[in-house]
Amino acid sequence: MTLSDLSRAAGFSEGAAKRALLIPWPRMEAAIAARLGREPHEIWPSRYSPDGRPMAGLHIRRTRTVAPATPPSNVRKERASEQRAYA
Repeated sequence: MTLSDLSRAAGFSEGAAKRALLIPWPRMEAAIAARLGREPHEIWPSRYSPDGRPMAGLHIRRTRTVAPATPPSNVRKERASEQRAYA
């Protein structure tokens, strides 16, 4: 079974298992561990406490902040000409 197959079988996108190898993702980690017949804390000891609970703060999903889009050049030219007309 490939990582992509495992991701789809767990109900996630094709690259989910690959991402879980790089960043903490408890649900996908649990699916990987189950497939290997292990517990997640055995595979990722740095992500889990010895009793098997996820380490606090590691599993917070982070979102990227997206910069506002720059308008196309033709819109910038129109706005500039409008500003000159009213000035």
